[in-house]
Amino acid sequence: MREKLSAFRHSKESIYLIVLAYFSFLTVAYTFPLIFHMADSVVGKIGDNIYFVWLIGWFQKALFTLHVNPFFHPGLNYPEGWNVAMTETTPAMVLLALPGSLPFGPTWGYNFAILASFVLAGWSAFLAVKKLTDSPLAGLIAGTLFAFSPYRWARYLVGHLNLLGNFWFPFYFVAITEYLLRGRWTWLLIAGLLALGIGLSSPYYLYMGLIITAVFALALIFFYRKTLVLKTTFLRSGVLLITLLITTLIAMLPYLVSNSQGNLADRSLQYANSYSASPLDFILPVNFYLGETVWDWAGRSLEHENALYLGIVCLVLVGLAWLKRWDLQQSPWIGAALVASLAGIILAMGIYLHIQDTTWVWHIPRALRPILDRDTLRIPLPGYFLFQYLPFYTKMRVMMRFGVFTLTLMSMLAGLGSVWLFRKYPTWRYLIAVVLLVCIVLDVYPGVQDRFSKVEARPVDVWLAAQPGNGAVVQFPISRVEDQDLVYDTLIHGKPFIGGYFSANQPKQYRRIKPVLTAFPDEASVALLKGLNFQYILVEASYYPNFSVVHQRIEELGLVLQTVVGDQYVYTWP
Repeated sequence: MREKLSAFRHSKESIYLIVLAYFSFLTVAYTFPLIFHMADSVVGKIGDNIYFVWLIGWFQKALFTLHVNPFFHPGLNYPEGWNVAMTETTPAMVLLALPGSLPFGPTWGYNFAILASFVLAGWSAFLAVKKLTDSPLAGLIAGTLFAFSPYRWARYLVGHLNLLGNFWFPFYFVAITEYLLRGRWTWLLIAGLLALGIGLSSPYYLYMGLIITAVFALALIFFYRKTLVLKTTFLRSGVLLITLLITTLIAMLPYLVSNSQGNLADRSLQYANSYSASPLDFILPVNFYLGETVWDWAGRSLEHENALYLGIVCLVLVGLAWLKRWDLQQSPWIGAALVASLAGIILAMGIYLHIQDTTWVWHIPRALRPILDRDTLRIPLPGYFLFQYLPFYTKMRVMMRFGVFTLTLMSMLAGLGSVWLFRKYPTWRYLIAVVLLVCIVLDVYPGVQDRFSKVEARPVDVWLAAQPGNGAVVQFPISRVEDQDLVYDTLIHGKPFIGGYFSANQPKQYRRIKPVLTAFPDEASVALLKGLNFQYILVEASYYPNFSVVHQRIEELGLVLQTVVGDQYVYTWP
């Protein structure tokens, strides 16, 4: 028995199992007490999280019960139906959730996918850096930095299941490296499949990733130029480009169809500028101990989108990797990764340069004002020109998300920096690794998140579910039909509904009828409801300051009060 245990401890399989157990334990501890709320709650307030719970439930129903295309929901945006690709569909993350959703329900599946994403993120970075360095300890450092970063924690808090699907990135960059440098077709296939996984997690990530990939690949070729054959490298680059374009077409097809139908809106320059990062976002601490004190002092508000803090340990190890790059075999890769990381920072900074919460304005010296014919100047960044000229760039609204690629590559570079320490002090390498891991966790630990929201049906939706037939439902005030919680409620009552998750893009039909229905109750809105054959008209009384007057007007227009369920007044036709 002792011989078997000793053999296991020294086997390669044991390393992978130990690492998997490490990331699983840290995930449970990091998200505690989520493990006790798997089936009934989501972390934080009800918001985007409830949409993804619905999405999992809808995909499950469409695939296993209705046997229909899950990318089109005939019962939402009634009577026209709703192309789900008007917002995030994230089939890769839904697929990750289905094994838990099928036996235990979509809320359990959603929470399982979140936990699995942390483990997979750590695992991916571990494998990537181990491949680059042949050092499991370096992989552990990189995996911890990447998986448990403030960026991912912020996505977890606000329920961005799609954006937690960034675990493909570390090994993707390794696959790009291996193919361009060595030309093995296996790595081309891996790069293509990982790009497909990225696209099926988030179209944001795929589009941004293609831009960063171009920068990384060009930098890689430049830094390895002395060891590469130019003609062969150009050929490999062309094949890689074709492969990535094919995977992009496959992953983006639902969105391309939706765009061809005029359902994906362009963002304004001002709108995109408001979601631009500051260079401070990458260095201001995001942790449990300091809260927002440092951010307030720096004049920068901490929102979930700009939680891009890389960490003190990460930055120190990246600096070490750069300073000691000539002692490491990966010196050219370090240069390429730093160039791509810098590109991620610059593109995350968006349209105009921000330092604090507002666009930084340069007050032009008096001597230059006649020449420039202005008193002040905003500093345009590369994102300004990409927004003007690059196709589909205007479809994105949150430029800050380019920062995830900086996080990815910086975490990997930190792993390379730790390799130098382990080789410099081999006797102390395990102690050094433990100290680094403890410092990483302390640097970014968010504290216990004990705010959870119950995922449960409204009483009125239970009442609707008990009603015979398939009568369509509308909710007033009409702006409420755009809220994610009402989309989830369609899983409960199962009836056609006028709404959908319309926060990002609104379908043409809804844009056409919304102005009329905003004036409800009046003759035009009631006539429209009757013409569209809505059976159940729900009115949430608390939204109206003087509801008794509204109720009287509704009845005067010919609607009949069917029942009152809590705050919901349900009207039907006589």
